[in-house]
Amino acid sequence: MAAVVVSLMMMMVRCWPRLSLMLLLSVMLLSSPSLALLRLNSSLFLSTSTMTTTTTTTMDNDKQLMMLSSLTPTAAATTMPHSHAATGGEEEEQQHNSSQQQQHHHYQQILSAVSQVMFVVICVVGLCGNTLVIYVVARYSKMQTVTNTYILNLAVADECFLVGLPFLLATSVLRSWPFGYVMCKVYMTTTGINQFTSSAFLTVMSGDRYIAICHAVKGSGLRTPVISRVVALTTWMVSALLMAPLFIYSSTRVTNNTTGVATCTIFLPEDNQRRSYVVFTMYNLMASFVIPLGFIVLFYSQVISTLRKSRARKRNTRKKVTRLVLTVIVAYVICWLPYWLGQVALVGQLLDLVPDVSPVALVNYNIVAAIPMYCNSAINPILYAFLSDNFRKSFFKACGMCSFLQYIVFWDRTRDGDE
Repeated sequence: MAAVVVSLMMMMVRCWPRLSLMLLLSVMLLSSPSLALLRLNSSLFLSTSTMTTTTTTTMDNDKQLMMLSSLTPTAAATTMPHSHAATGGEEEEQQHNSSQQQQHHHYQQILSAVSQVMFVVICVVGLCGNTLVIYVVARYSKMQTVTNTYILNLAVADECFLVGLPFLLATSVLRSWPFGYVMCKVYMTTTGINQFTSSAFLTVMSGDRYIAICHAVKGSGLRTPVISRVVALTTWMVSALLMAPLFIYSSTRVTNNTTGVATCTIFLPEDNQRRSYVVFTMYNLMASFVIPLGFIVLFYSQVISTLRKSRARKRNTRKKVTRLVLTVIVAYVICWLPYWLGQVALVGQLLDLVPDVSPVALVNYNIVAAIPMYCNSAINPILYAFLSDNFRKSFFKACGMCSFLQYIVFWDRTRDGDE
């Protein structure tokens, strides 16, 4: 986040000195905790991924399951019970189970099957859609605008996230991580990088809308392809730097010696893990969700205020891209909110601030919360097609569809170009 805020501040310093000062203070707030966390004798690590920490034998079994289920979806999948044919001894034990337990096991099987089907659909749609976005922006010169530069990078981040879905599906079916130590590190890094880059580019896109609408004259020289590429490159470089601890601490571990079930997740030293988990989760929440959302609200409050004061004709030429960016942001917040609510609830339980929830229920919740997380990376290209004339026409052109089909499926309601 620090790189994004610094780059955006450089773009806006000539437009609004007071806002630039606010951004500078935010950089200080974000950078200081980051450096401090990285120096904590390995008691916790810094990462802006969707991953959290896992527990060890220092915690009771319920807390272990709660912590384990709050990791990546692959970690949550390995904590779900196996669906296998019962042996003779198991049949005798199952006969003594209550109907409620049998019903609960049945629900878990349904949840597992439904989630696997949805992940397959999300993976296919998301990879095809984001690949198409990357192609049309890179292929057609009219699509190479400042806003589309950030959209292209957002699509790349979404692709990195979706590439991990086949690994999640395999882990969900096998109830174990079968890909080994090296692939665990690759999976954790490529999957985890999405959370930081997504929120970062959405913040940058909001700032870009602020400059384009609130400071159209002064900011015209700042909204250039060169500056947009520098901002995008800086975001990726800082993101890669922040992913280094994630790469270092990710590993595989056998969680059940009897069945040989293994999980791929983040493992911290055993000292003070509960405190480390709470500190890391809250920092991750602030840096990856709350603070970016705060800047987005700040930028768009100014944008909406300016649009209301502008003339109708001028407003109509600007509102299309603004509406597109805002819709993508709202979709991101809605899709990631269930995950963060679950993390906050778990922190509350670790601090004894809220009543305990069944660990199995928490496992199921994290599996369900993973669905909108991945879905967010798949729906963005669909939003572009419905809300942007240029994207829609470029999609049809890239797919070789005739103009008649384009007219039937997506009628051209307005002829205003994307700004």
